[in-house]
Amino acid sequence: MIITAADEIHLMEWLKLSYTNMSELLNYSSEEELKYILTANNLAESMEILKKNVYMRHIQPDMSKIPGGCVAQGMFENWEEGLKPKVKKLSNGTIVRIKDAIYDETIDGMKEFYLRQGAYSPVGVQGMQGGDGKVGSNRITCWDPQFALEMWRVILPFVDCKICDYQTSTDWWQISASQAKDTLFASIGEVVRPVSSTWRPVGVTPMVRFMNYQEGGEHYAHYDAGHIYKDPRFRTLMSGVLYLTSNSTGKTRFIRDGQSDQAVWDRDHSDHQARTLEESVETSLAPEKGSILLFDHRLCHDVSLYDGAEGDRTIIRFDVVFEAL
Repeated sequence: MIITAADEIHLMEWLKLSYTNMSELLNYSSEEELKYILTANNLAESMEILKKNVYMRHIQPDMSKIPGGCVAQGMFENWEEGLKPKVKKLSNGTIVRIKDAIYDETIDGMKEFYLRQGAYSPVGVQGMQGGDGKVGSNRITCWDPQFALEMWRVILPFVDCKICDYQTSTDWWQISASQAKDTLFASIGEVVRPVSSTWRPVGVTPMVRFMNYQEGGEHYAHYDAGHIYKDPRFRTLMSGVLYLTSNSTGKTRFIRDGQSDQAVWDRDHSDHQARTLEESVETSLAPEKGSILLFDHRLCHDVSLYDGAEGDRTIIRFDVVFEAL
């Protein structure tokens, strides 16, 4: 099958995934599948092809072994993003807030969709199973390639390339020596760090967490961690939060941890053991339904105590994938 330049442009626009190049798609697709994708109007059938081809890089784990784990059954087809989202960049662009990103009707349908997918698994105030027995939140962890595709389409205009240095609070630097590529990496001390400090955003991971907080729920200060793919040029560098409810408490707060002057690889990224003191809070953002928050993985943050005044506090957590340039 001959793929013309026009076909390739159409296909790449349809996929909305800049890190899936034509050679990869040709390797993983039959001629019949490529013809179908190029002419497809049936989203459900096309998604089955995309799950196999486009997400070949994302290896689906055994979701039955993950507490609250499931694979999305069916599809949520009523995505409709806001017409005029309002974007505010904080802390030199390491925190991006997109208000009015998705319509309320879409958010309500999405909430119902994920509630049908699986059973909640309770986690403690440090985001882990067990602990002291206090429930911080309830979670459903879902493998959902459609969410990844649609969310990428929504956030793409607002995510910039990253030019990193030793103070950039994310996982741009580390990689095991066994995974290092001679053309990309150079050894420094005991670790192998990328020569390139420039990264471009290329997609959203299909592993998402549907997280529900009830009265008394909270999440102590902590740091997220990046996922480094088998091809180490690809990794997640930013965390994403889609707010499904508006709440006056249960705020996402960014915390001064006293380590900003240190190199990111020398910082202590251990979870905090107690609630954050108010004087340590640098930025506090109340949940707003339909808004999206993006931030560098290794920024210290928490979820403040939720008083339950507005019913529940519900979010979807996802991660943004970057490619080294």
